[in-house]
Amino acid sequence: MPHLQRQQKTTIFRLRTGHCRLRAHLYRLGVSHTPDCSCETGPQTPEHILQSCPLYQDARTQHWPHGATLAEKLWGTKQDLDTTTNFITHIRLEI
Repeated sequence: MPHLQRQQKTTIFRLRTGHCRLRAHLYRLGVSHTPDCSCETGPQTPEHILQSCPLYQDARTQHWPHGATLAEKLWGTKQDLDTTTNFITHIRLEI
């Protein structure tokens, strides 16, 4: 992850590993009472947030107007990773 700012690197690392502040991980740690996302369509995981959560559909379309795979969002070019971290900042989700 060269040329990314430290906060961006931290965000991408947390999304890649799943060790983050999303409910699915917090539930595994016994900190959250449920792994489910507040959209009620599945567990709140990095993949869910980045790919399918209906709460963030408009923001996803804004950041990836032509779509992008999960691999591109987490393992792509610097521009891909910038877009991913900008999306997370835009939706104001603590990772």
